[in-house]
Amino acid sequence: MVAEPDYFEEKKPGNGTLALLCFGHGATHFVFAATIMLVPYIRQTLGLNYLEVTSLGTLYYAAAFLANFLSGYLVDASKKYMAVQLASLTFAGGGMIVSGISGFYLDGSQVFVMLAIGWALCGMGNQAWHPAAFAYLAKYYQDRRGFVFSMHVVSANAGDAIFPLIAGFLLGHIFVEAFGHQMWSPVSLVAGIPCLLTASIIVFYLVKHSDEVVTVRSQVMSAESYLKGYIALLRNGHAMLLALVGGLRNASQTALLYFLPLYMVDVLFSGPILVGTALTLLQVGGMISAPIAGIASDRSGERPVVFSCLAITTVVLGLALFVENPTYFVFLIALVGLALYAVRPVVQSWMMDLVSPDFRGSATSVMFGVQSLMNVIFLFIAGYVADRFGLVAVFYIITTVILFANILTFFLPKPHNVRQANA
Repeated sequence: MVAEPDYFEEKKPGNGTLALLCFGHGATHFVFAATIMLVPYIRQTLGLNYLEVTSLGTLYYAAAFLANFLSGYLVDASKKYMAVQLASLTFAGGGMIVSGISGFYLDGSQVFVMLAIGWALCGMGNQAWHPAAFAYLAKYYQDRRGFVFSMHVVSANAGDAIFPLIAGFLLGHIFVEAFGHQMWSPVSLVAGIPCLLTASIIVFYLVKHSDEVVTVRSQVMSAESYLKGYIALLRNGHAMLLALVGGLRNASQTALLYFLPLYMVDVLFSGPILVGTALTLLQVGGMISAPIAGIASDRSGERPVVFSCLAITTVVLGLALFVENPTYFVFLIALVGLALYAVRPVVQSWMMDLVSPDFRGSATSVMFGVQSLMNVIFLFIAGYVADRFGLVAVFYIITTVILFANILTFFLPKPHNVRQANA
């Protein structure tokens, strides 16, 4: 999605606009995948423990938490769609490049400080993308919203899947130091470039194809009106419960992504290529299942899809902990991705049913804000548990949290009832 000034007539969006939205989302997830893939090698290079290295992820999500609410306001109250998306890409790509440069020219604690700053920028950029994109998709693709949201997620899965393969090859064959340590700094630079290129493409596209960019004829909301609506949003019990379910699912997913490479490197002694392959297969499973889940939710409702996928995730992830062969382990992780990532677009689309159309951007920011807050808390706890009790204990916690999220879905309303109430 790209932006909408306030004064043109509305028209149906072109396919080019939708493709550009998906491409931009995928670019921001190149950066996210880098923060996951590089964690074991940053830990080795800087001599960090699990709590210290996962604190970078904690800072990433703390910054994302703050950025979510600002972007939600800019989307719903100020209608700054394009500004939010261009800032998202610039912050995400720039933060990763800052991180990479620091690894070349700084040492010790100085590198850690610059990594913290760079990853905070990445978190702000990655998370700020969603409010503008979700508000747009919900408005213009009402009749097939589940499917379109799933395609938006598939683009994220693509970014998350492609970069680990690239990074695994670069770390395993190109950027290897004399003592066998992988050089993460140049790989960080590679991860930041697509976001900056995509921002340039968006600007060029706006100039050349403005007829395909849907424009909205709406007035800017006053601060008082926005505040009243935001308070009403926070009092929406069903929306807040769904945000909690989504937050628990996302926190589990994030912990899995951060600790999966650490588990494979430190426990299974896997090389970077196999680690990259595992992360890629995790995402490929989501790329396959997300459109199917989106179509299923359009036809039969969101709740049965969410419940089924979370139940499968709980069982398969529990089984994976008893597998010592790295190849079989990777296979089970692919099945986890098939189920866990199918939930994401369904929850996102479901939230759009539970809130006023004027506050879909802010509802998105609340949902992702809850996710970011839970990620901050969960990564801190998981890092401490890993140092104290071992990495396997972290995976038991992840499985328990997913099970709890599944239980909470029984307290959510059936989607068709919600749509009737909002009609």
